[in-house]
Amino acid sequence: MLEKALPSNNIIPSLKERIVEFKAAMPVILALRNPHMKQRHFDRLRVLIGKDVIDDENLRLSKLLKTEILQLTEKITDVA
Repeated sequence: MLEKALPSNNIIPSLKERIVEFKAAMPVILALRNPHMKQRHFDRLRVLIGKDVIDDENLRLSKLLKTEILQLTEKITDVA
C-alpha cells in the first residue's frame, strides 16, 4: 500500500523482509521468554538445538536466527 504512494525507495523492500523475518521468529521468542520455563526445559532445548546458545547472557535475535532455530519452531514451542 505505501509502496504505491511513495517514490521508489530501496529501504522499503529491505524493511519489509526484516519484518517478515521478525514475525516468523515471534513464536520462538515468546516460547523462550515463557516465565514458566524451568532448567529442565532449557536442557531439552539444548538437546534439540545442539548448542548452549540459550544460556548466553548476550543472546540476540540475530544470533538465534543464524543458528537456523526457526526450523525447530514447532519443537521449541512444544517444549516451552
